[in-house]
Order: sequence, then C-alpha cells, then structure tokens
Amino acid sequence: MATRQTSSRGRSRADGNKTRQDLINAADRLLPKLGLAATTSRKIAAEAGTTVASVNYHFGSKDGLITEVVANHMVPVMQQMATDIEALTPSPGRDGVVQVLTEYSRTMLGKCMTDPILREAMGVLFSNPELATQWRANNISPYLERVIDVLVDQLEDRSYREVRWRFNLFVDCVSGQIVKRMGFSPEQDMFKGIDEFVTFMTDAFMA
Repeated sequence: MATRQTSSRGRSRADGNKTRQDLINAADRLLPKLGLAATTSRKIAAEAGTTVASVNYHFGSKDGLITEVVANHMVPVMQQMATDIEALTPSPGRDGVVQVLTEYSRTMLGKCMTDPILREAMGVLFSNPELATQWRANNISPYLERVIDVLVDQLEDRSYREVRWRFNLFVDCVSGQIVKRMGFSPEQDMFKGIDEFVTFMTDAFMA
C-alpha cells in the first residue's frame, strides 16, 4: 500500500511539473503573436491544453507566469554578461567603471530590444515595482552581485555597500532606458545616446 501511495504521489508531482512547463511554453509561443494584453490566462491555458485554474495554481496569476517566461529568456543572458564583465581587464577608477557600465547597458538593451518575447513580457515587471523587486531577487541577483564585485575592485576607496546601492540605482536607470526605447522601430538605433547616458551615470556613480 505504501509503495502504491508513493508511486501515486510521484506521478502527481511529475504531472504537475509537466503542466507547469506546458503553461510556460504556451505563453512563450503566444506572447510574440498576440502581445501582452491579448495573451490572457484563458488563451494560455487553452494553448497548453489545461485550465485557467492551473495558471493560478502554479503561478498565482498571469503576471506570475509571465515573469517565469522572462526569467527563461533573461537568466542565461545575465549569466553570460557577468562572465564577460569578469573577463574584462578594466583600468582602475573611472575608465574601468565606464567599461563595466557600458557592457551592462549594451547587453541589457540589446537583449530586451531584439527578443520579441522580452519586448512584450518585460512590461509586466516595469509596471509592477514590487513584482520586479521579487523577480530580481529570485532570478538575477547573483549575477548582479558578480558585477558589483568587479566594480568594487575598480573603486578601492568605496565600501562594498556604497558601490552596491549606486549600481542598483544604475540598474533601475537602465530599466528606464529600456522602457523609453520599447517604442523604437527595428530601423532605429537602439543604442543611440547610450554612451552619453553611461558617461552621465558614471559621473553620478563617481560623485
């Protein structure tokens, strides 16, 4: 009897995991076709062959599901970005900070502006600061901390805590740049003005 119950629980867990992944895959397919507003929980569930209740059960809401989709697309980019920044050999001081902040800005803009899923889905995070804070903590904080470690090496006269809050402010400003550029057409230069932006932010960073 115990073996049968254990087997039943195992199948139930596997079925639940499959349903969860099916919903993520369904949202991933629908977002670039329909856009964020038209990609409803009902349509996602129908695409996944399940019910709206499953969306709420596994993710709490449509927004919770969309943040999972964002994570699937963004986390590998953040991993590579942190590795690339760690591989830099920046000069100490201001020039090194410019190199690090430029690499971060261009990576984030490049990915968010060219990935059709992210162009649609990032709106969920930008419109909900509380959800965005939770998403950052759960998904990309380790990679941001790696970037902060590199910046600390460039700014030996600053404490880790000071560098950390300044970089987190910079990350928020980059998010603002992404929102500003979401309306750009493919023909427009997504990086236009970004060097000036980084120069301005570096001056604030170093103040």
